[in-house]
Amino acid sequence: MITRSRLFALAVVSACTAAASAQNIVKNGGFELSTVPNGTFITKSAGDLTLDNWVIGGDSIDHVGTYWAAYEGTQSIDLNGTKSYFNTAGSVAQTLATVVGQEYAVSWRMGGNPAGAPATKSVEVFFGGVSQGVFTSPDTISWNLKSFNVFATNSNSELKFVSLDPTPYGALLDDVRGLVRGQAQRRRIAEADPVARGKGQGPHPI
Repeated sequence: MITRSRLFALAVVSACTAAASAQNIVKNGGFELSTVPNGTFITKSAGDLTLDNWVIGGDSIDHVGTYWAAYEGTQSIDLNGTKSYFNTAGSVAQTLATVVGQEYAVSWRMGGNPAGAPATKSVEVFFGGVSQGVFTSPDTISWNLKSFNVFATNSNSELKFVSLDPTPYGALLDDVRGLVRGQAQRRRIAEADPVARGKGQGPHPI
């Protein structure tokens, strides 16, 4: 006889398998490629090609090592570089391979550089050239989850994050993901179960 607990265990295993196979269509979403020395950051101007898989626009961004704790891995970015102390608002963009008509769940972790104003950091996010809204975060290394769902209208869809803050102290980004909508839901189920994750803590949604 298959008990209820056995069925639950099978469901967890299935969910974990689906989560493991879920493919993030965003490359270098944790900004871990191109190493930044520990305890430092590197200001990268528009056109700099060393933020692997990402195109830098606007003025500049800061590629941050362990200057502060990243959400995942050891590196993150500040969307406002320190090239100057005027309008240093930058942007990062990546063209994703998508399927027309497929729904995607895009998520990332966002914080704010606590070293200066504004107290609330703002970023406008575009997918396929269409604004998905303005997302905000307090000026703390809080790594709040931000996300949206969107249907692809082209086989190549640009994902772009644009800082709206005209200071050297911008929004922080890490752990950028793009998953097929169904895969994102299954991943959420798997990660919400502490046994499946091997940790005795609460849900950790994407």
